[in-house]
Amino acid sequence: MTDDVQAPPAPSTEPRHLAAGDVGIVRPRDFAHPGPFTFKSGQTIQGFTLRYETYGALSATRDNAVLICHALSGDHHCAGWHSESDGKPGWWNNLIGPGKAVDTRRFFVICINVLGGCQGSTGPSSTDPATGRPYRIRFPFVTIRDMVNAQKLLLDSLGITELHAVMGGSMGGMTAMMFAMEYPHFTRRQVIMASTANESAQAIAFNEVGRQAIMQDPAWNQGEYPRDGGPRVGLGIARMMAHITYLSDAGMHRKFGRRKRGSAGGEAYTFDAQFEVESYLLHQGQSFINRFDANSYLYITKAIDQFDPARAAGSLELAFAPVQAESLVVGFASDWLFPPEQNRAIALALLRAGKRASYAELATDLGHDSFLLESDELYALVRGFLERGEAYAFDFTILAADPSPTRMSRLVEKRTVDMQVIGEWVEPQSRVLDLGCGRGELMGYLVQAKQVSAIGVDLDFGRISACVRRGLSAYQGDMTEFMRAFPSGHFDRIICSRTVHELNEPAGVILEALRAGNKLTVGFVNHGFWKNRIGALLRGRKVRNAVYTTRWHESRPTNPLTIADFEDFCREKSIRIVRRAHLLGDWRTPCPALPNLFAGYALYDLARA
Repeated sequence: MTDDVQAPPAPSTEPRHLAAGDVGIVRPRDFAHPGPFTFKSGQTIQGFTLRYETYGALSATRDNAVLICHALSGDHHCAGWHSESDGKPGWWNNLIGPGKAVDTRRFFVICINVLGGCQGSTGPSSTDPATGRPYRIRFPFVTIRDMVNAQKLLLDSLGITELHAVMGGSMGGMTAMMFAMEYPHFTRRQVIMASTANESAQAIAFNEVGRQAIMQDPAWNQGEYPRDGGPRVGLGIARMMAHITYLSDAGMHRKFGRRKRGSAGGEAYTFDAQFEVESYLLHQGQSFINRFDANSYLYITKAIDQFDPARAAGSLELAFAPVQAESLVVGFASDWLFPPEQNRAIALALLRAGKRASYAELATDLGHDSFLLESDELYALVRGFLERGEAYAFDFTILAADPSPTRMSRLVEKRTVDMQVIGEWVEPQSRVLDLGCGRGELMGYLVQAKQVSAIGVDLDFGRISACVRRGLSAYQGDMTEFMRAFPSGHFDRIICSRTVHELNEPAGVILEALRAGNKLTVGFVNHGFWKNRIGALLRGRKVRNAVYTTRWHESRPTNPLTIADFEDFCREKSIRIVRRAHLLGDWRTPCPALPNLFAGYALYDLARA
């Protein structure tokens, strides 16, 4: 071995449950509600039990609780280990623990197996006290609302006065939504991941095929099967098919491709599992039947299919009317079970209903299960949403009248002037939309200086995450599509500052903004500025300076425009210019004359003619 080659590190001898950031060994607990419980269907049972786990400590004010809601195949064990020899931690162990995104040093985290489940909570396999026999399919049909109402009784028994947050993915996202609708004064924040406000026909179809696989298994016997028996073949098939919907084609190709198992490399055809993906699905089906009850699978998938808060209320906006929680909705680009557009619809409905909400989208190839997997970007987003203060504290010192060059860069100096001019035009307590919001500096200023209700739109996940950390509402997506989701005049003012030259279709964005907003503020660098003209004339090359910093092959598509270009456009489109602000090359001093030649930056306040 040479000196510059290091030996691999020795494997850690520390038990996994004692690793930094882990909650360690945990013990489930049972909550027994002794009184009658009435389901949405009108049926009643005499008492129920919910199994749950907690991590961290409840504060003296009992307001630091974070409720974790599990998905269809999940349960109450979302973090830590059940024993030192346990080979598998809780299903969200990567997210929950001391120092993790859901920090148990700060929050009291609780996860509950849902009513209708089979991991210690009362469900079809539980004993009916009235008969002394298992309920089986005589158990009342359960809804997401029933699950939430039962969990609220448990939280009340723990003395929890409010939820700092409720969060979950897939069915867990539905549960979080229902908590915010049913108990608005109790729920301060909600995090909804990879979820939907109502399933598509395709998703319902997949669930129905899975149910039929169970019910067509002779061992199902109309739900009357022994505790150690039942439709194991049907349940395994249901799980295998459902698991395919949790993945993506790209993710499965990367993980398995067309690789064959070691003993199946030849060309002989058999009906045994030859491909690695086949073996994987068989393993998933087998492990599932060893821990899940078939009747519970029928009941819970039906609850998911029936979830549709908009149907009873008349619209999703009306369903969200009671919500007081601030919301974070997260979609995943490769999720085709509950695709990004269904998650966007939740965020847009919340915003149309006048609620504080943000939407972020992660570009992974891991499919629906992306919310369960390790992602530093997701961790930072969740941590920022849970841990930030109630309001973003804008640093007004950066707006000093005569800032020192040593404490403020030239670009920041220019942006502060941008804020001051736009701030003078923005009406107090108005509804503002910031297109190309970046990290929320302008929004943060307007929220504090003018007490506006603001939402920003940007395509970049990191910028949206920064806005969320600041306590600002932000939406990741196309700005034109976003504006089309709102009625005419919904916003008092729309702002497009230092963005218009980067748009693929600036005319369409401007015209749509003048429909969705009563006023539009546009700010842009004047490409006709005299230094730009001279630089291009003498050098014969693309302008490069403090504003245009990149070479042509490093920059995004841009549409450099001049003040003359913009005013010609406004005349052609019959756009009324309410006021102008032309600034010299320092972006601070008003330009007294010939702005198309001497102004380095221009701001326009526009309205419909």
